[in-house]
Amino acid sequence: MLTEQFMRNILRPPPTDAASLPANPPHPFQKSFSYYLRQRFFKHHTPLLIGYGFSIWVFMQLDSGMKGAKKRSFDEAVAKGESPFGGH
Repeated sequence: MLTEQFMRNILRPPPTDAASLPANPPHPFQKSFSYYLRQRFFKHHTPLLIGYGFSIWVFMQLDSGMKGAKKRSFDEAVAKGESPFGGH
């Protein structure tokens, strides 16, 4: 069966030299950087960047809240005349 198809030139043997191979067409991302930005970067990476920035903002708010609470408790202890370091 395969021999018949080879003989009818339906199945051709693979080319042996590189000159007979056609050139690979470039990927659309290789042709246009703006096409890459529209089709890939903004669709897939923008939500990641927004989420990353938001998580950094949340942790900065938590950190500043903790620093503010420490400063307030320190100032309250000093105002009462107590030791600000836990009453040692």
